[in-house]
Amino acid sequence: MTGEPRPRLLIAKAWLGGAGLVVGLAGIALNVRWLVWCAIGLLGIAVLLRFVKTRDAGTGKGET
Repeated sequence: MTGEPRPRLLIAKAWLGGAGLVVGLAGIALNVRWLVWCAIGLLGIAVLLRFVKTRDAGTGKGET
C-alpha cells in the first residue's frame, strides 16, 4: 500500500469512530448501559477532533 501518508489526526478519528461504533453495538446487544456510554464518549471525542486545526505551511492569511 503505497500512496500519500495520511495525517495522524485522520487515523485517530477513524479509529475512535470505529471503536465507538463497535463498542456501542456490543453494549446494545449485551444490554450493558455503561458500555454504551463509553461508546458515546469515544464518538464524542472523534467528533471533537474534527474541529482541531492542524498547522499547514503556507496557508495563513497574507501569505503568497
